[in-house]
Amino acid sequence: MLKVPTIIRKSLVHGWGCFAGVDIHLGEIVWELGVVDEQVRNCLAMRTWEHHHAYRSHIEKDLWVLPRDNAAWINFAPWGVEPNLIEVFPLFGEPDLIAVRHIKKDEELLVGPETDADSEWKMRIGRIERRPE
Repeated sequence: MLKVPTIIRKSLVHGWGCFAGVDIHLGEIVWELGVVDEQVRNCLAMRTWEHHHAYRSHIEKDLWVLPRDNAAWINFAPWGVEPNLIEVFPLFGEPDLIAVRHIKKDEELLVGPETDADSEWKMRIGRIERRPE
């Protein structure tokens, strides 16, 4: 569940993206697992849109987390661009996303591919620029 106001709009990175609705400070929690987020046991039960926007749990291999708010639109940072959000693992449960630096209002929120076990597949399908082999 997003902890900061956000806006969805066209992204220069990929399709649509999630943009900061306010300035976000270094170290601020931007997302944490919340009651609005769905947890799905079988990824085959998800529609294509859901599969693209869900991420595989870091806790249980057969569990997928599907954000049901604007967090579903957070894109991977393209090759050569540093993500502005990183994962921080709490004592229990799924990792939180925190700001790795100051993020200005209207800046797109971006994560690294390590945040999703399916990132390679999603980056191929979405034709996002990725690291050269």
